[in-house]
Amino acid sequence: MSSFLKISLIFFAFSFATLSSYGAKASKEEKKLYKKAKKALSKEQYLDAKENYSKLVELVPTNDIYNFEAGLSYYFSDFERNKSISYFEAALANSKEDTIPELKYYLGRAYHLNSDFEKSKTTLNEFIPFIKSHKAGQELLKETNHRIHLNDNGIKFNAESNNNIKIKNLGANINSSEREYAPV
Repeated sequence: MSSFLKISLIFFAFSFATLSSYGAKASKEEKKLYKKAKKALSKEQYLDAKENYSKLVELVPTNDIYNFEAGLSYYFSDFERNKSISYFEAALANSKEDTIPELKYYLGRAYHLNSDFEKSKTTLNEFIPFIKSHKAGQELLKETNHRIHLNDNGIKFNAESNNNIKIKNLGANINSSEREYAPV
C-alpha cells in the first residue's frame, strides 16, 4: 500500500470518533460497517471495501469521509476505477475545503485516468497550496507537478489527435465494458 494512502487512513482514523458531528449519531450498524470497510481498505481488499463503502454512502450520502474512502476503494482497485470520480466529487461537495486536502489530489488523478486532462490539471493545481508550505510534502509536490505536466501532454495530444482513428469493442469474447483499447 502506498505511504500516502497509509497516511490518509491514519488521518481518517480520528474521523471515526467524530461521526456524530454530521448531524445524527451513528448507529451501531453504521459503526460496524465503517470498521469493516476501513479494515478492508487498509488490507487492500478493494472488492470488500467497495461493497461496504457503497452501503455506507447509501446510509449517509452526505458524509464526506465515507465518499472519499469509497472513492479510494474504487481508485485503487483494478476495475471500475472511473467510478471513483463520483465519490470524490460527492466528498468534495460535502466537505469543508481543508477537511480532506488529499481529496483534490486523488480527484485530479482520477480525472487523468478518465482522460479529462483539463479538469485533472485544474484540480491538481488547487491541491498544490495544501502541500507547498509543508516540508514533508515536497516529494508529493514533485509528483503533483509531474502529473500536471502529464496532463499538459494529454491536452496537447488530444488537440493533435488523428480523427481517422476508430476504437471498436470486439465483443464479449475479447473485451469487457472497461477501457481495454491499449493493453500491455
